[in-house]
Amino acid sequence: MSEYRDRVGLSVQAENAAKGLEKVVYAESVGVKQLWMTSLSIGGCDTLSFCCVAAAKTQAIKLGTSILQIYTRHPLVTAQQALTFWDLAPGRLRLGIGTSHRSTMEGRFGISLVSPLGYLKEYASVLRSALWEGKVEHRGKHFKVSMSFTRKAQVPVLFAALGPNAFRVAGELSDGAISWMCPKEYLLKRAIPEMEAGARHAKEHVHHSLRTFLFL
Repeated sequence: MSEYRDRVGLSVQAENAAKGLEKVVYAESVGVKQLWMTSLSIGGCDTLSFCCVAAAKTQAIKLGTSILQIYTRHPLVTAQQALTFWDLAPGRLRLGIGTSHRSTMEGRFGISLVSPLGYLKEYASVLRSALWEGKVEHRGKHFKVSMSFTRKAQVPVLFAALGPNAFRVAGELSDGAISWMCPKEYLLKRAIPEMEAGARHAKEHVHHSLRTFLFL
């Protein structure tokens, strides 16, 4: 049972950051191994900033974002925040990212979702290079980035995924997928095979090793 206990996480919600921190500290005290937060979980506060504070106030509990909306945050800014977390609590962040929904981005932020999968691919390339390699040189359609860091942070990056194409991209470029309201049969018979196909493609063309996925 301890094997499954380590893999099961809870979602936490609170009206503000102070109340949220109390819940995180309590959850760790009763043996919860990991907590996940959406972009609106903690009273509208910035999720990754909250995770950094919570990491400094706890000892071992893992904290995950489910998800950070990538159109509202440059990948280098996300990398800097993740690096801050890593300095405080190495190995305890699960960085879930995604494009969000058209109604949210266009209705709330006034941002057009243009080529969401293409944007996600470039975003992830910049983010992973910055974190895992400590430097990034990228010239693409959506981002032109040149940056070096003084250290690395091997933070697992997960993609939000619903459709087959998104799961395939997750398998190719990420460490796992975060699904939402997907039937078990769909996950087993469509999503996982698509992720495995994406991972094989990455191995054949980019010489990445086939990953063991964290599937949520």
